[in-house]
Amino acid sequence: MHLESWRAGQVRGGKKPTVAVTEKKVKAWLKARHMKDLFSFEIKERDGLPDLVYQFNDDAWENLKITLLGKTILFTNNDQWSDGEIVRAYRSQYHVEEAFREMKNPHHIALRPQYHWTDQKIRVHVFICVVALMLLSLLRRELHHKGIDLSSRRMIECLSDIREMTMFFPSEDGTGKPTMKTTLSKMTEEQKQIYQVLDLHRYAS
Repeated sequence: MHLESWRAGQVRGGKKPTVAVTEKKVKAWLKARHMKDLFSFEIKERDGLPDLVYQFNDDAWENLKITLLGKTILFTNNDQWSDGEIVRAYRSQYHVEEAFREMKNPHHIALRPQYHWTDQKIRVHVFICVVALMLLSLLRRELHHKGIDLSSRRMIECLSDIREMTMFFPSEDGTGKPTMKTTLSKMTEEQKQIYQVLDLHRYAS
């Protein structure tokens, strides 16, 4: 746009552009990786102003897509692994990244904030959080084997909203022992499924 304005004589301020300055700016744009392979350009002076002509190299683009773009090279010292095992191990690294995110959750595992003053108490706090993460991962794994795939956060939310309520009713004559009835809070279909596959009824009063 600026070059067209220069050629049209619409220089609104500053110094008059030169071929050298324009060439320097274009080369700066093409410093990014592979840009010089994809674009070729030529700058000439016309009517006292720089004139830029550029061309996109389709062959270089196709070669780049075949040889580099979308390619990942994996290195491992586990020589006994098959190609499939190496790829699966690489793609499963997101589980570790997700675990670190869960550790930073201030509402569930809550590695932070820590309200401790001694190294010993900090170590105990971290140890408890790691144990909590392991138990949470085991529970999530159990649900996965039962056909329920949930994030750790969603799983905790579903389980924490399942409440047990106990109601007491006085005897009819008001003198005997009151009767007691225990019931569960209303559950969603998702919660009912979790409740059934984990057999949580065995813990109900």
